[in-house]
Amino acid sequence: MRNKCLCIGFLLLTLIFTANVVYALPFINPPEVYAPGWQTQFPYQRNIYWDFSIAPQGGPSPNGTPGAHYEGYADPCLKCSDFVGLIGDVVWNPYLGAIGVEGYGSTGGAIFHLDNFLEPQPVKHIYLEATIINSNLDFPTAGWGPPRISVPSGYEENKSYWGHCWTPAGGDRWLLNMWFEVLPNPPWEDIILPFSLDLGSCEYVWIDDLHIATECIPEPATMILLGSLAAGLFGTAGFRKKK
Repeated sequence: MRNKCLCIGFLLLTLIFTANVVYALPFINPPEVYAPGWQTQFPYQRNIYWDFSIAPQGGPSPNGTPGAHYEGYADPCLKCSDFVGLIGDVVWNPYLGAIGVEGYGSTGGAIFHLDNFLEPQPVKHIYLEATIINSNLDFPTAGWGPPRISVPSGYEENKSYWGHCWTPAGGDRWLLNMWFEVLPNPPWEDIILPFSLDLGSCEYVWIDDLHIATECIPEPATMILLGSLAAGLFGTAGFRKKK
C-alpha cells in the first residue's frame, strides 16, 4: 500500500510540474472513435509514442525505452519496466527514422513490452496506430504482420474483439489501426510486430512511427481520478510530429 501511495504521489507531482511543457501527441484515428467499447479519453492509462528518430531498442530503464514519448497517466509509475527488442533481420534505419526489414528473405520481429498495474479488472483494451512504409503499393500487409499480443499464462486474448483498418497515407505509406482485448487485465503484455519478406512479396517494410494506448474496464477509481486530472492539465493543445 505504501508503494502504491508513493507512486500516486509521484504521478501527481509529475503531472503538475510537466503539464506546461509537455505537448500532446494525439492519435490520427483515436481509440474512442475506432475501437469498439473503448471508454476512456486522452491521455489514457498508458499512452506511448515512438517516432523512431533514435534507435528504440533498450530498457528496462528509469526513463522508459529510448526515444519514447510517454503521456499516459500511469506511465510515470510503469515506464521503468518497459523494454523494446528487435529480433532477426529487423533493424533501425537512421536515415528514414524507422524500424523494419529490407531485402528478399529478411525475417524477424519487434517486441514492445509494457507493464500494468496489478488491478483485478475483468477487461484490458490495447490500441495501436502505426505508419507503414511498404514497397508493395497494392497490398500493405505484404511482407509483415499482422501485429499480435502475448500475455502471461492464465490470461486470454478475446479473438472476437480483434479488429483493424488500413488508411492510405500517400505514396508507399499506409496508416494501420488495430485493437485487442485481454481477459482479465494481465500484469504485462508484449506487442509483437512480425516481418517476413518472401520472394516477390515486397522489397522493404518499415514502420515510420508507432503509437500505443491501453485502458482497463472498468477503470479503477484511483485511475479515473488521475486520468481526469491529467486531461485537465494537458488540455487540448498539442501537435503530432510527422516526418
